[in-house]
Amino acid sequence: MIYWSFISFAVALTSGLFGFGGSGAELAWLAQALFFVFLILSVTLVGLKFIRDERHRPGELNDAD
Repeated sequence: MIYWSFISFAVALTSGLFGFGGSGAELAWLAQALFFVFLILSVTLVGLKFIRDERHRPGELNDAD
């Protein structure tokens, strides 16, 4: 997803250089939206990993063992 965000940003900059301001603004908005979705997902998944790691520490016996 971050890859598509950078691609959209690059296309927006390129279209802005060639004078297509309207499409450049729309692509810049798309790149920004994708970046924030990526950021929110990343923070959520890292938080869930820390929560899961607290419940299951390496070396502890599980009920399944």
